[in-house]
Amino acid sequence: MITNPGPLRVAYSPDYLDWLYRAYRSKLKYTDERKKAEEVFNGLLLTSQADEKGPAAAAALPGAPPPGQTLRPRHSVQRQAGEARRAAAQAKLDALAKQQGMLDLFERQPQFPAIHIDKAARCHVVELFKEMVLDRAWKPEEVWDKALLYRAILAERQASYPASYRYILDTVQAVSLAPHESGSSDTGSNSSSVGARSSNESAGDIVGESTLVIPREDDYMYFVYLVRRYFIDNAVEGHVVLRCHREPNASELLFSHPPPKDEQEVLRSLYGPGCATATQGKDASARAQEEAAAAPKQRPSGAATIARPRPPSSYPPIEALWRCEENEALLRVLVFGELNLLVSENPFVRFPKAQAYLTRPSASTPAPGAAGSSVEGADTYGGPHQQRRGGGHRGIGSEGGISLSSMIAEKRGHLLAPLSRNVAVMIDSRANDVRRLQQRYEREDTASFQKMLRGSAQVEENPGLYSAYSDWSYFNPRAVRAEERDALSRQTVAALKTYDEASRDIYRVGFEEAEARSAIRPVEGVNNAPSYVPTLPHFVALVKKDPHVSFLSHVALPEEYSTTSHAAARVSEKHQLEKLVVQLARALYRTALEFHKERLRRVNRQKVQVAASLLDRFVTERWRAHCVAHPSSEGVRDMARRFSAYVPFEGRILDESGFPTDARVEDYGRWMAAPSV
Repeated sequence: MITNPGPLRVAYSPDYLDWLYRAYRSKLKYTDERKKAEEVFNGLLLTSQADEKGPAAAAALPGAPPPGQTLRPRHSVQRQAGEARRAAAQAKLDALAKQQGMLDLFERQPQFPAIHIDKAARCHVVELFKEMVLDRAWKPEEVWDKALLYRAILAERQASYPASYRYILDTVQAVSLAPHESGSSDTGSNSSSVGARSSNESAGDIVGESTLVIPREDDYMYFVYLVRRYFIDNAVEGHVVLRCHREPNASELLFSHPPPKDEQEVLRSLYGPGCATATQGKDASARAQEEAAAAPKQRPSGAATIARPRPPSSYPPIEALWRCEENEALLRVLVFGELNLLVSENPFVRFPKAQAYLTRPSASTPAPGAAGSSVEGADTYGGPHQQRRGGGHRGIGSEGGISLSSMIAEKRGHLLAPLSRNVAVMIDSRANDVRRLQQRYEREDTASFQKMLRGSAQVEENPGLYSAYSDWSYFNPRAVRAEERDALSRQTVAALKTYDEASRDIYRVGFEEAEARSAIRPVEGVNNAPSYVPTLPHFVALVKKDPHVSFLSHVALPEEYSTTSHAAARVSEKHQLEKLVVQLARALYRTALEFHKERLRRVNRQKVQVAASLLDRFVTERWRAHCVAHPSSEGVRDMARRFSAYVPFEGRILDESGFPTDARVEDYGRWMAAPSV
């Protein structure tokens, strides 16, 4: 992304590039050392190297062989499969390391890179907009609000941006806005723009056809007013303002530290003489002089107000933002702001009253004065602790803590009667339940957010929940990146395990090691190896996991009792299958217990064959009846067609553990032959 930029160009600071250069040099050094070590220790591991140097090179490995490891022959299928699996795991590890590195590039906060879109074509910007903004917004007016707010932030803070931002600042100036309409009142009317436009068209053709597809200048001036009043300079604070500014108590929610600027002062700076904030186009200076002359007549400085947020019907349709050429500059501003105006900060330090409105109460960081928080915490927050009304009852379980009843009594105010003592005690006895409920909500939030990141249908079912979690992605972008980092870490661990297992296939165990290992009986709890004593559930599971048996027992066989069985003992077909499976498993289990005794092994083998033939006959008949001739549904027949031919249990050659044996067929037949009389 640095040397060969595509549509997104990333600009890094010199400190960041210095760090990146040092990291790259250390990576090259590590790669060289790793390659040298592989040449020394591994020799000709991959068969392709032997093919290049000829067949004679496979016998003589360069250097000393690795201690304790002996290579399998190069024609060994196990070694070839292991090398292929190890190469695939190494490719996976390299790809994951690259993704982790990309995440590190974008997460270094002090030198956070600016992501420039000056090389991006319009199609790139539209795709970025759809993926980053449109898919995450719930209402169309949210997108228009955000675009106009980003334009206002960039226009107001342009003096603080470096020279590399010049192209986007030119784009900000090129944004098309419908001019101020004389038909609408200046004192904050809520009439839609359609009525004002129809009254204005008869007076003169000031408003062109593009008015239908571009936002109005009045709407933009409202967001300039918000930026100037609340000192907004990034997208996180802007997101708080966008969520609160349409509420009836917006002024209370958006009370900030430091306090917001005086409204009349902001309006005088917006509409005072000599101000040309919202002028656009080539004749900007002439229009500025006209507006400066008309401003004192239109807006008396004593009673100036700003047009409140318009109803959603006043905005153009949302498709106009990416389909109409007039809005291309505004679309670029929106995508640029979404890429570059996000910062990692806590916006509720500035807007403390918006936190309770936008987020659920958190149990890990209780609010000062809440149930369970200490008196010292309240002293540091609100000055010395005062005596609460209602007797100031302390919590029963918490020594020296502010109780829930005193908190409620304080919220009730001085006009209501104080809480009686028995009511306060009842409330305090439930304080722990309230806190537990908060913790449960927080756990549910985390689980639902992880589910939403994986993508699910619950977004359409619960839009309020979706907006709450998209809030989280704004307020705490590190949490979102931590989810991605955890997923990458899990994939990395899985790839490392695959790499290690493949390495075991490449080498073989020496004869002495195998002999010494077989001479010791592993005991569970001594050297942490599982015991090899056979158990009945092991053999039941081996029989049950046969695909045909599993399909019959879970899908194909009906639940009701069959009429073919004897009338006195009405046993369901599922029960019959279970009985036959356990019967075969018990025969295998007894064979394994007495496997070392030759005569008993041969007799038990015959019992296994009898039980297996009974199970085979039952499976074959029921498969023909319930999967081919009369299935319960067409889906069962389609699923059954995908199975390969049934391999009967009767002819299988199994070792003492019930797995396919690696012995030769004639040896196995000699060991398991029927006893001769």
